[in-house]
Amino acid sequence: AATRGVVRYLHGLGHRKIGFVRLGSPNPVYDLRLDGVRAECAALGLPAPDRWLVVGREAVSGRVDELMARGDLPTAFVGGSDGAAMAMISELGRRGVAVPDHVSVTGFDDQPWAAVQSPPLTTVRVDRDQMGRYAVRALMDLIQRGSCPEQITASSDLVIRGSTGPAPAR
Repeated sequence: AATRGVVRYLHGLGHRKIGFVRLGSPNPVYDLRLDGVRAECAALGLPAPDRWLVVGREAVSGRVDELMARGDLPTAFVGGSDGAAMAMISELGRRGVAVPDHVSVTGFDDQPWAAVQSPPLTTVRVDRDQMGRYAVRALMDLIQRGSCPEQITASSDLVIRGSTGPAPAR
């Protein structure tokens, strides 16, 4: 649900080509975040983010080069994590692509360092206290009943900082 809100926010800034970046091996949490981006893009009539999908730390550099060579860089990337977003910002910067002037980038988790990056990262802040309470409750359910919820959703807020801005005219 949180990544759907990120897509709505970016859409409100005029972004119509929105990609997704995640680092590391397959992870159900990142899959759910990508599913949210896909669903909201579809709901808004935007192209699927898979066209601009970047998976894996090592893939970021090559994928950015590929998209730039095709002239098909999206106007925004949603990061599956703050680390993924910062890797994307770093690679874009190495190629002279200014964030947020040319491409907006968002993260997820609001890591303590997100506010002091350059530019400060727009990110989703998850209520960690609530998530901890849900985790304890799920563990208690598992111990007492032998089962627990397959998915737990904590409340979240979009923290708008300097890594997002209006979509550039292209």
